[in-house]
Amino acid sequence: MSHLSQQEKLLYSDFFLRLDAEQGDGDGALNIAEFEKLLLALGFRLSKEQVAAEFIKTDKDQNWKITLDEFLVTLPNVVPPGSPQSIAATIRRRFDENDLNKDGYITFDELKQVLADANQGKDEEELKSLVKDFIKNWDADGDGKINFEEFLEMFIETELGDEDERMMDDDEERGK
Repeated sequence: MSHLSQQEKLLYSDFFLRLDAEQGDGDGALNIAEFEKLLLALGFRLSKEQVAAEFIKTDKDQNWKITLDEFLVTLPNVVPPGSPQSIAATIRRRFDENDLNKDGYITFDELKQVLADANQGKDEEELKSLVKDFIKNWDADGDGKINFEEFLEMFIETELGDEDERMMDDDEERGK
């Protein structure tokens, strides 16, 4: 059985509680419509039939509500960590975190705001330069913003590429 890391538990708990408070009735449990919204917010793309099947499996006490505990116990079985679906959900979630107005693009201003929030110490000009360089490097269609496909290419090359290098380094270490 797969298990969630502490970081994943915190992330999924935060999404669950926030969705329940903002779009649910705040009772600490999700009905099937709220459960589907949660899965979408987490980046998972499942058909209505898959959502219904997972809801039924997750609802251990069969009260037509999913509690946070039920969700955290079952999630690794819905989409196992490290699976292609889990990786795709992570990429979608990271894109959505940067697409502040949810229009399907990451603009100069959105990226500047996200980076300013994350890097309190950088001065304004340094931040602008960093964002311009990022967009220049990854904006394949030249429209001045980053769409999901461009973000995906960047993610694969930088994030997954680093992971592949670490895995190859580990393999070389074991081979010595």
